[in-house]
This record gives sequence, C-alpha cells and structure tokens, in this order.
Amino acid sequence: MSRIKKSLLNLPVRLKILCCIGFTVFLTLVLLIVNIIILNEVSAEYEQAISGAEYRYSIASDINAVMVKTSKNVISARFNYNNKSSFNIAKDNIYNNLDDTFIMIDEYINSTEGEYYSSDEYYEIQMAIVDDLVAAADEYVAVTDRIIEYGQAGDLQSLISTDREFELAEEKVSGYVDELM
Repeated sequence: MSRIKKSLLNLPVRLKILCCIGFTVFLTLVLLIVNIIILNEVSAEYEQAISGAEYRYSIASDINAVMVKTSKNVISARFNYNNKSSFNIAKDNIYNNLDDTFIMIDEYINSTEGEYYSSDEYYEIQMAIVDDLVAAADEYVAVTDRIIEYGQAGDLQSLISTDREFELAEEKVSGYVDELM
C-alpha cells in the first residue's frame, strides 16, 4: 500500500490529474450502468402492474357488457313468453352469457393471483369483491331460472312478481362489477 502511495505521490501533476479524471469517468460509467439496470427493473415492474390492472379492467368491462346483454335477453324472454321459438332463443342466449360471465370471473381471479400474493391487502379486497360478485351472480341466476320456468309455463302473474327481484339482482351484480372496474 505504501508503494502505491509513494508512486502516486511521485507522479507529475499532469498525470495525477489524468488519473483522477480517468477514475471519475470510470466511476461515473459504473454508476450510470447500475442506474440503467435499476430503472429498467423498476419500469418493467411498473409496466407489468399497469398492464395487469388494464387487463383486469378489460375483463370487468367485458363482464359488464355480457351482463347487459343477458339482462336484455331476460327482458326479451319475459315479453316473448307466448312465442316459444323467441323464448327458447332468448333462454339459450341467457345461459350462454351466464356461462361466459362465470368464465370471465375465473379469468379475473387468475389474473389477480398471478400478480399479487394472497397476503396482500389489495388482493384480499379484490377477492372480497369477487366473492360478493359471485354471490350476486348466483342470486341473479336463481331469479333468471325462475323467470325462465314461469315463461315456459306461460305463468304471466309469476313473471310479473319477479320484476323487483330481477331488478335488485341486476343492480347488485352491476354494483360489484363497477367496484372491480
């Protein structure tokens, strides 16, 4: 160590300045490279979080769109209960849409599980909303099943009695989908 110190002290001033400049440039380059690596990692994680949120938003938006179509089909089935062919088409569309809805809910859950740990507070909040959405969707399916049953039987009085139940079930599902969005 003392040899290095003596040799550095014996260097001409010009060479000492060049060594200091060289060392400063080297250190600057190392720090620049480290900063670039860190920024790339942080921005990649940020992009992943944003794309995950956008993806889940699009799923929730798709659930909302399918539920709107389902509601229109339920209303169509209710008003066309005397026309069996129209009723059966509406009924098939209703059940296809409901199947699609539950598939998209599963897709939403899977996308959330891939991004968060189950101990994360945000994950727990989302899963609580999803649980409420599934319960509301089950209730919606039960009311829809009764509407279809009454429509197939041609029971207009029972169809009319389900109006408020259907509206409430529809509002619940819509509210939880809005929360997810």
